[in-house]
Amino acid sequence: MFFETYNQLCKNIGKSANKVAKELSIASGTVSEWKKGRAPQNSTLLKIAQYFNVSVEYLLGNEQKNTPNTETSVEGIDLTQSEEEIIKLLRKMDKEQIIQAILALQKIISDQNGMKE
Repeated sequence: MFFETYNQLCKNIGKSANKVAKELSIASGTVSEWKKGRAPQNSTLLKIAQYFNVSVEYLLGNEQKNTPNTETSVEGIDLTQSEEEIIKLLRKMDKEQIIQAILALQKIISDQNGMKE
């Protein structure tokens, strides 16, 4: 049950199960064990739950529904279609790509503010 949930979460963000494991410093051999039905250790479950922003119970199949905020809002703010697309793209990026994207957005905003003055 765990691997099916984990694998689906990986697919949802456009990454393979092994790619996410690598990002979390988990050996690919461990992923193979999960495919065979073995459940991760508690510390690994917690790391994976934090990565995907889900509960450990959800990962283990003990919750039917993903418990984090799955609505299209952030801190009570409704997201536009464009904002939702940006979030989907961010979920497909690694940490370095996200940092580069943030810096690029900050430059765009800074350049626009410079033009307004």
